[in-house]
Amino acid sequence: MYKLINVTGGVGGDCHLVLGKEKAAIIDTGMAYCAGNVIGNIQKALAEHMPQHPQLDYIFLTHSHYDHLGALPYILEAWPAAKVCAAHHAHKVLQRPNALKAIRKLSEGACVIFSDGHLSPYDDQLLHVDVCLKENDVIDLGVCPVQTLETPGHTQCSLTFFIDNALVFGSESTGYTSKCGRVNTTYVNSYKQAVASIEKCRALGKVKIVSPHYGLLTDEEAQIYWQKCLEATEHHKNFILAKAGEGCSEDEILEACFHEFYDDICKFEQPYRAWRLNTLAAIRSVLKEFNMDLGDQ
Repeated sequence: MYKLINVTGGVGGDCHLVLGKEKAAIIDTGMAYCAGNVIGNIQKALAEHMPQHPQLDYIFLTHSHYDHLGALPYILEAWPAAKVCAAHHAHKVLQRPNALKAIRKLSEGACVIFSDGHLSPYDDQLLHVDVCLKENDVIDLGVCPVQTLETPGHTQCSLTFFIDNALVFGSESTGYTSKCGRVNTTYVNSYKQAVASIEKCRALGKVKIVSPHYGLLTDEEAQIYWQKCLEATEHHKNFILAKAGEGCSEDEILEACFHEFYDDICKFEQPYRAWRLNTLAAIRSVLKEFNMDLGDQ
């Protein structure tokens, strides 16, 4: 039996607290700029719901992007005994100086957009993974198993967590729900892997679903969620291929995607720099997977 509490501290990245009978975990951390709010929300929830054990035991990361682990160093300062659990590829990413530099730069940029522009200092060494998870690994929170599903597509390190055989905490490989309720695609690394990840999650059957950057879906929303994820992914891929077929260059495809997909709601939820990096990578992955060489156009 689990209890799910949304402890998100600000715009741009979410954080959820999962309570088992004996232990507590969060899934993702949100962005660095709102770490103080996240920590306060976690402390309040633990004091209310687990006064006998007001500790954070695990931090599960769906992947290694800055908006999902930016607050990690600050949270580990508050709960240094918490174990960080993520994919082995995430572990490797966080050992790369360039990746740590990019996380810091994007975090600072988000702080300018969403806060006062002054990011509190943090130690890069706290951006790390303690437990490398793989397919079907299980960590029990006390009559509350958290099962790992490998769901690449957004990144190679993307993981989905299946909680207590009842709740799916989706990765961005399958998609995410905008605050307006629209389901969006976010494959970056591989369209084909993203489709396979959607089908893997859909095969779990009728379950409750937490959609990234949104939260817990209603039962009605959950019934059609995977189909909407698939449709959004297909539309995005087909749009890129159509533009490539028209003879558009990579820059022209990116510009067309900007006008097609980066609307006012998306602008509010995702800084342009991050959107551009992700979309450019998605364009390149689609063209490669479907053998479209722009040099031949």
